[in-house]
Amino acid sequence: PFMNHYFLIVVDAFSTWLEVIEVNKITSQRTIVELRNIFSRFGLPWTLVSDNGTQFTSHEFQVFLKMNGINHKVTAPYHPSSNGQVERYVQVVKKGLKAMMIEPGDINLKLCRLLVQYRKTSHSETKHSPAELLLGRTIRTRLDLMKQNSTDHLEDKTTNEPQRK
Repeated sequence: PFMNHYFLIVVDAFSTWLEVIEVNKITSQRTIVELRNIFSRFGLPWTLVSDNGTQFTSHEFQVFLKMNGINHKVTAPYHPSSNGQVERYVQVVKKGLKAMMIEPGDINLKLCRLLVQYRKTSHSETKHSPAELLLGRTIRTRLDLMKQNSTDHLEDKTTNEPQRK
C-alpha cells in the first residue's frame, strides 16, 4: 500500500498513457473489472505485462486474458526493474501524490489532477504528450481556462482603450 491505499497502475507502452485506479483490495475479480473498464474505452491490448501478484496469476485472470485474446507476460519475481516502464510510473504517481498531500483533501481528486497534468505534458523521449499520442489531440485543462481568460482580458482592454493620435 501507498499512503494506506492500493492502486492498480496501467501504462500503454506506446503512448505512455497512464491509468491509475484506487482499489480497496487487490483481487483478480477487481483487477478484471478495472481492466474491462479500461479496455472498453481503448480497446483490447495485444499483450499485458504484469508482475507475478496473485491477482495476475490466478486461473480466473488467465481465463479473462485468454477469452480476450491477450498475451500475458509476467516479470521475474522480486525484480520490479524487469518491468521498468511501469515501475518508473509507479514512482511518478508516488512522487506526485506525496507532493499533493501537503494540503488536505480527497486522494481521488488529487489523483485526477495528477493524471490530467501527466497526460497533457510532453515527454522528452516522444516529444509529445500521452494524450497527443493516444487521442491524436491535446487535452483541455483548467490551466487552459486561465490562459484563455487572461488573453480575453487583454483583448478586452485593448479594444476598450481610446485610440491615440
